[in-house]
Amino acid sequence: MQRRIYDSFQTAKEDDSYSWVDSEVYEIHMGKVIDELPETATKKLKVISIHIVLGDSESTVNPITIADYIGCTRQYARSVEYDYETQTVIEEPQLDSLVRETILERDIRCQRCRSESNLEVHHIIPHADGGSHKLDNLITLCHSCHWSAHGDTWSDLNYSDKSEFKTWLRSS
Repeated sequence: MQRRIYDSFQTAKEDDSYSWVDSEVYEIHMGKVIDELPETATKKLKVISIHIVLGDSESTVNPITIADYIGCTRQYARSVEYDYETQTVIEEPQLDSLVRETILERDIRCQRCRSESNLEVHHIIPHADGGSHKLDNLITLCHSCHWSAHGDTWSDLNYSDKSEFKTWLRSS
């Protein structure tokens, strides 16, 4: 069944009318993937299944679309990935919910644009690069500023260290 869903999705990708930004197309195909899983499937299994069936080595399904569809946090959807080359699941350790709440309560709003909506906790130095889950490495950003901090990709940053981050933070 996964092969049939994958083939269906590949055909949709090749269709000239297909739009990569059309989340409705993803939702249709994600629904097909999720429907094939047992009712007891965990969120992790759902996220991994969507990556395996609908992603490939050059692109993956947007984690925000996954989060919105299966009802998990955006952070969780970003933390579970699939490495197509090694065919392994990569799971980044989650930030403790108490630490997350502490940061959001401490900062109250986005520390760059001052927005009070769509708030997320950002690691100044990414955990994957040795950054800690300690309070001095975490800051509240709105989703737009968080995306911008990552250079409009979730894998890069618009700065190289904490002092450059402070400069970036003031540049809005």
